[in-house]
Amino acid sequence: MTSVLYDAPGPRAKRRNVILSVVFVAVMALVLWWVYKTMDDKGQLEWSLWKPFTQSEAWTTYLLPGLADTLKAAALAMVIALPLGAVLGIARMSDHRWVRGPAAVVVEFFRAIPVLLLMLFANEFFAKSTDVTSEDRPLYAVVTGLVLYNASVLAEVVRAGILSSPRASPRPRRPSVCARAR
Repeated sequence: MTSVLYDAPGPRAKRRNVILSVVFVAVMALVLWWVYKTMDDKGQLEWSLWKPFTQSEAWTTYLLPGLADTLKAAALAMVIALPLGAVLGIARMSDHRWVRGPAAVVVEFFRAIPVLLLMLFANEFFAKSTDVTSEDRPLYAVVTGLVLYNASVLAEVVRAGILSSPRASPRPRRPSVCARAR
């Protein structure tokens, strides 16, 4: 069976794929065994270390609320970053230098800073210069860091997508009444 995406492998390629698959599974098994052996030698597989994950207090106090807060931060960041990224991406393509320049500086600046640092800077900003409560500050800091970084990345995606689309060809002009009369 042939496909548009790739040619069907021949007998040598099929044999090579089987051999590479067997080698990969063997290497993966060796790595897993090494990880297990190393953890066992260091005492990391003792039941007392893993017991908290089987008790409801760990789940209700730490794990599930952490998961809920992570999903809330991700949802807020997506809702805010998507339109901001689209606006910045379109602004980067502006004919006006006074729009294109600042948009390019903002996009390149926030793309260059790691997300974790953006979150730490935002946390310090909210701690010192706003009246955000200490309970809400981590959520604000995470959302701010994610929005700034993801909006700048999305701006580049929007800009590249627009630039890669084919230009519309001009509509053929209809001959004028004077040209038809000739």
